[in-house]
Amino acid sequence: MLVLYHAPGTLLMDARSWKKQTNDMPPATTQRKKFAGAFVVIAALVVIAPFLWGYLNGCNYQFGRRLLFTAFTRNYVPDSSVEFKLLGSFDGRGPQGSAFESFEFHSTDCVDLRTEYLAFGMESDAEDAMTRQINSAKRIVAPISQVRSNPDMSHKGDRAVIFDGWNYVILRRFGAKLHTITSSSLNHALEFERRGHFELETLE
Repeated sequence: MLVLYHAPGTLLMDARSWKKQTNDMPPATTQRKKFAGAFVVIAALVVIAPFLWGYLNGCNYQFGRRLLFTAFTRNYVPDSSVEFKLLGSFDGRGPQGSAFESFEFHSTDCVDLRTEYLAFGMESDAEDAMTRQINSAKRIVAPISQVRSNPDMSHKGDRAVIFDGWNYVILRRFGAKLHTITSSSLNHALEFERRGHFELETLE
C-alpha cells in the first residue's frame, strides 16, 4: 500500500497555493475568450454586412463575386452574365438648347450607370461640349480617337474616356450628337459600351 506523507502544514500550504493559482487563471482565460469571441463576431459582421446590403438592394450572387475579386485582385471585370437593368429615363433641354435624354441603369452586381444623349443644333456645338468636358477632367484615361457607330459601323465619330474626380465618363460624339456613359466603375462603363445598342447616337 502506497502511503503519501506530508510534513505538517505542507498539505495546507499546497491546497492554498493550488486554490490561488486556480483563482488567478480563469479571469485571464475568460478575458481572452471574450476578446476572441468579440473579434469573431465583428469579423463576421464585416463579411456579412456588404452581402446583406447587396441583397436588400436587389443584387444577386454576382455582387459577392465582385467584392471578392475587388478585395483580392483589385481588377474586377464584369462578365457576360452581368445584366444592366433600366431603372428609369427622362428627357428635357440640355446646354445650348440641345435635346437631352438620360437613362439610369443598375447592374446585377450592384453598380450604377448612366447614359446620356445630347442632340445639338450644330456639329460644332457638340464638339465644343465634348472638348469642355475633356478639359475639365481630373484625368484623361483615353485621348480622343476615331470610332465607328453600332450596329452598322457606317458613321464615324470621336471617342474619349475621362475621370471627372468622381466617375469615369466615356464620351462618344457623332456629328451634332454627344453620347456619354458615366459610372464609378470604368470596367462597367467599358462593358456597357462594348455591348453597343447605341441607336440614338445616329438616329435622326
